[in-house]
Amino acid sequence: MASFIVVTVNTLLVYVIRRFSLHEHHETQTKMNVSVAIKLTVARFLNSSVILVMTNKEPKTWFDGGDLVYDATILIMMMVF
Repeated sequence: MASFIVVTVNTLLVYVIRRFSLHEHHETQTKMNVSVAIKLTVARFLNSSVILVMTNKEPKTWFDGGDLVYDATILIMMMVF
């Protein structure tokens, strides 16, 4: 469930960050795209890592079945598609 939420939020981030970047009045389209790319990279990394760590707070169980490693693997597979 956590991986599904992360993928959904990451998809919505594209639209939100593009809206913010349009209001920044960049000189060229390339500068706007670079701005969007940097913001998306930071936002997606934080979203993915923070959500997974918050839902799996106990470090001793991260490698047990169905915990952090499993969630991270499912997230990576979902993001591939």
